[in-house]
Amino acid sequence: MEKDIKKILENLIAEEEQNLNDMQITLSGLTDEWIRYRWKDLAYKRKSGKSRTPYEAVIHKKGAEINELEDNIDNKKAEIDDLKAILHLPAKTIKEHIALIKSELSGIDEYL
Repeated sequence: MEKDIKKILENLIAEEEQNLNDMQITLSGLTDEWIRYRWKDLAYKRKSGKSRTPYEAVIHKKGAEINELEDNIDNKKAEIDDLKAILHLPAKTIKEHIALIKSELSGIDEYL
């Protein structure tokens, strides 16, 4: 049983690390896109002399997406660190945590 729990945790950590990697790739793409629109915005302002551009809304939206994704990446890193810490606990302690979680979740149907 001990090896099963450890193996499940290792698989979960690997899956979460892959999710983190995917999120970081997405962040890189969003950042590149944001930079492209910033350059278009600057070129438009320089060429037209106008202070407002059609790119401002896109830049704002991409910036908000980037900020949210950065927060999600930070949360994912913390989750992975927590899972790695749990992995190093003795199997008995892990089983106790699982039992505690199950007992706390058993009454959740009352609230749904």
